[in-house]
Amino acid sequence: MTTVNVRRPSPLQRRVLIVLAALDEKRPGPVLTRDIERVLERSGEAPVYGPNLRASCRRLEDAGWLRTLRAPNLQLAVELTDAGRVVAQPLLLAEQDRLRAEQRAAEVVVLPQVCPQTALLPLIWRWS
Repeated sequence: MTTVNVRRPSPLQRRVLIVLAALDEKRPGPVLTRDIERVLERSGEAPVYGPNLRASCRRLEDAGWLRTLRAPNLQLAVELTDAGRVVAQPLLLAEQDRLRAEQRAAEVVVLPQVCPQTALLPLIWRWS
């Protein structure tokens, strides 16, 4: 009996897959690793260093989830493969659900305050 080794992405790889899936929904195609680095910096989570990001992208490529492309000016770009989309889509949906739940939990709704005495005043006035 052979066992299949199911690969789980690291936290950085998860973030890269989520960013690529979100960008792929808006505009399919290759994305510069420098742009991914900027998006991850703006997310406010742990800082991302370029060499770590590129190493994670190489590991994702080895897993078959990314395709690496290099421009003539030696800029590195990556795009999701079909297998990568299958892995990244549930991660993106889970992240969107988590953000929605955070927003709902932080949302403050101000309810009108009505004094019981003044609430009955219009009813008493009509019947008198």
